[in-house]
Amino acid sequence: MLVTTASVDPSRVRPALLGIEASFTTSCLHPDTLTALQAIGAPVETGEDVAFVTRSAAMRTDNPELVWSAFFNFNRTTIDRLIPETWRRVSFDDVLAAHNAALDGVFRDALATFPADDLTPSWPRSVAWSRSRRRSTARVGR
Repeated sequence: MLVTTASVDPSRVRPALLGIEASFTTSCLHPDTLTALQAIGAPVETGEDVAFVTRSAAMRTDNPELVWSAFFNFNRTTIDRLIPETWRRVSFDDVLAAHNAALDGVFRDALATFPADDLTPSWPRSVAWSRSRRRSTARVGR
């Protein structure tokens, strides 16, 4: 068995958690995600619906009870209606692809505003790649 140890600078934990929370919130509430899922036929109407459907797709389950159990304290009636109806209309892969495509533009735009020096050492390559892709590919609908 391989055992490793690592140290984490406590001053970096909260900013990292805030970044994760902001990314998750964006993935559910940004208007492009709702529009993209509606465009493929998913019966989503709110950010809450987007959260349930995209997480259900990632879990690869059409079982409302499993989804509800993973997100306890959410509206059971909404989940019982939304999950079966969504998977009658679209596939897990369609939802994930539409969600990723919508967020790709959102996060590329967000990263494009960051000076490379403000990003962690592993990010400058990603930002450079993102910026080069942005210049070399036309974005549909923008």
